Amino acid sequence: MKMSSSNSCNIFLIGYPGAGKTTLGKLVAEKTGLNFFDGSVELMHRQKMNSSDIKYVYGQSGYGDLIRKIILDTVNSTRGNVITVPLTAILDPAFCGLIRETGTVFYLFVPQSVIEQRKTDRKQVPLMKKCYFVLRRLRSHLYSLWLKQTVKGKGKSEYEERKTVRKLRNLVEHESELLFRQVASHTIDNAELNLEQAADRIIKMANAGRKC
Repeated sequence: MKMSSSNSCNIFLIGYPGAGKTTLGKLVAEKTGLNFFDGSVELMHRQKMNSSDIKYVYGQSGYGDLIRKIILDTVNSTRGNVITVPLTAILDPAFCGLIRETGTVFYLFVPQSVIEQRKTDRKQVPLMKKCYFVLRRLRSHLYSLWLKQTVKGKGKSEYEERKTVRKLRNLVEHESELLFRQVASHTIDNAELNLEQAADRIIKMANAGRKC
């Protein structure tokens, strides 16, 4: 299933942190002969800082701007890339329109419970906390709920706190799901399929929908 990078469109992978974008992206690149490009890793390499430090210096909004610039620079300079796109980057509608014009966008769907378990196993920051900025950009009332949920010692009972968390989680899943599906050309269930199956399906769909 080789694809020539000189005349092939790009393959963009979007989804939550922990959905398997990097792992699957590398496999797709290996199978097709295309270049693999991780926007977040490239940004850290260029800035010579980890992602937390970059966000501290530039802010979440600035971090997203930098990621988008790096991805667009790559798209403009080379054709035939497999590119992982972090959640923060797709908050810009103009950027989403550009990547759809230059390739096929795949949303890697994985249930939140699976992602949270993966992050727990890896001892990473919980997804709900990591994506607070995205929640604010998606809906202002979600951000308000986030603030209420994180403020401690305000006389809230344990039951009320759990109820708030459940409500927030449901809202986040609903809004994020709408965003991902709106941006993506196709959805890949990365929980039901194994890596080989998911990679082969992406390649088949990308070949069928090439616009080059």
